[in-house]
Amino acid sequence: MSIREFMEDVIQEMRERLGGDHMIGIQDILKNNDVTVHAVTIRRQGSDIAPCIHIDDIYGRYLAGDEDIDSSVDVIMRRYRGQAVGPDMDTLTPSDPQEILSKVHGRLINTGMNQRLLRDVPHREYLDLSLIYMVRLPIPDGMAGNILIHDDHLRLWGMDEEDLYRAARRRMEDPDGCFFDEMAAVLGRWLGEDASHMEWPMYVLSNGDLRDGAVQMMNGHILEAASDTMGHGDLLILPSSIHELILLPADGEDTDTAQIQELAGIVREVNDTQIEETEILSYHVYHYDRGSGRVTIAA
Repeated sequence: MSIREFMEDVIQEMRERLGGDHMIGIQDILKNNDVTVHAVTIRRQGSDIAPCIHIDDIYGRYLAGDEDIDSSVDVIMRRYRGQAVGPDMDTLTPSDPQEILSKVHGRLINTGMNQRLLRDVPHREYLDLSLIYMVRLPIPDGMAGNILIHDDHLRLWGMDEEDLYRAARRRMEDPDGCFFDEMAAVLGRWLGEDASHMEWPMYVLSNGDLRDGAVQMMNGHILEAASDTMGHGDLLILPSSIHELILLPADGEDTDTAQIQELAGIVREVNDTQIEETEILSYHVYHYDRGSGRVTIAA
């Protein structure tokens, strides 16, 4: 059974359960790195909220024989009930644009891998990457959801990309919004293991909530502070994912071409074997020059 046929059977069962006061539809969502995911949307009559329930994993379990249509719908309904109470979407049409700008944050993505996505979203190119903009809104259980800003939003709000960029930079450069710590300490906390034996001294750089933190590559203030911590020299930057960066000192002659190529190989292996496709940022290693404050592609 194709995923489209599966979705149609699921929707038929959901309509029988929910009745005629719910509008149920199918949506293909373009995610980061040209990945398309499939979702069921559910909108109660008279509501502005239409949660999107991703179902690719549910479909996979159906194909494996672990779920039938009824149990698949059970899972979708549980997810729907967890999302049905959310922010009033009228918050995206505010009378005061500052309400929106206070919620804007940036996300770095790979330019070459996101040509379709970049066609109709405001963005700013940076090296081989692009800065896009999200509005973060609260959802139940203390979590937050992201809404990608499109060109249509800017026309509605009477804004331009420069407005978004300034708002994103303010959030990015907020000292309380940055996370910077030794990789060994981070791994020790996450894994409960001693990682002090690591071959190179590495640090993790991200946002304070560890989401979309690779954007800190554009924050010259935090890179300079990181350089101070790591010996006042240049830095090599490894794009761990869209959420965080790995920094290590570029030790002059000791950081030769062979070492940089070795690090690039590590980035490629991690991307190809450990990172979700939608969270890959880049296959390059980057270099921060302490003297000029510039970031360039090293390999």
